[in-house]
Amino acid sequence: MADDSDPIWTSSSTARHIQDLGNVEKDIIHLLSLASSSISLLTLPQTDASNDTLPTGDERSEQFVLEVTQYFQKLDVRETIAVD
Repeated sequence: MADDSDPIWTSSSTARHIQDLGNVEKDIIHLLSLASSSISLLTLPQTDASNDTLPTGDERSEQFVLEVTQYFQKLDVRETIAVD
């Protein structure tokens, strides 16, 4: 989105709402990406395509925990912002 210091984004409440919606869109894209990679990590390793770069063994479990943690942290932040 545009630079936060650009006065166009603070000139009106409509402009601020548009910027906020752009930020929500970015967060949704990030959440969907994290959800997608988490689901991929849940699949059985033998079903991975040959060109997949998914980790194996314990690394796979650790990566899953990392992705899910990031997902819920981002969702938590988004919910906090929505409540305010």
